Amino acid sequence: MISIVMRLFGRRSCADVAAVLDGYYEGSLDPQLDGIIERHLQRCADCAALARTYRETVELTGELPADEIPASVRRRIRDALHERVRRKSRDGD
Repeated sequence: MISIVMRLFGRRSCADVAAVLDGYYEGSLDPQLDGIIERHLQRCADCAALARTYRETVELTGELPADEIPASVRRRIRDALHERVRRKSRDGD
């Protein structure tokens, strides 16, 4: 996590932003880093869409009892979202 945070204070990629979305929505990031993420989301339509999807997924799944969503499923969803951003970032989008 530290290396991601350090890169975010420098050059930010979509993959870096996606990697810290959970902390962003939990409110556990440094306020300066929150501002950097917010500015990136304002400029990057793909990341803004990913962030909305992430937030909506968390909100919807938060309405279900935690034992109904196995950790392996949560990991697969998170990994799939991260992979989508990595591919878009790599492909130049």
